[in-house]
Amino acid sequence: MEVVKSQKILIVGAFPKHSGKIFGGQLTSSQILLNSSLNKDFNILTLDSTQKSNPPPHFSIRLLFAAHRFVKWIIMQLISS
Repeated sequence: MEVVKSQKILIVGAFPKHSGKIFGGQLTSSQILLNSSLNKDFNILTLDSTQKSNPPPHFSIRLLFAAHRFVKWIIMQLISS
């Protein structure tokens, strides 16, 4: 019997498009969550919150990235409803 993934979980974490030089605890935790049994029972939606550079960019640049993530979150909520 196939399990229907009707419930959705949004995970905000480190989900970079390119995994080049990005490493650390958040990335490891995010990968563990994606590879866990949650993936079998739920439809997992991800929202990347990875810092773009080190040292961090100026506050105004980070604010733009945060606004972009917020808009993506709103769109995800509207589509999944």
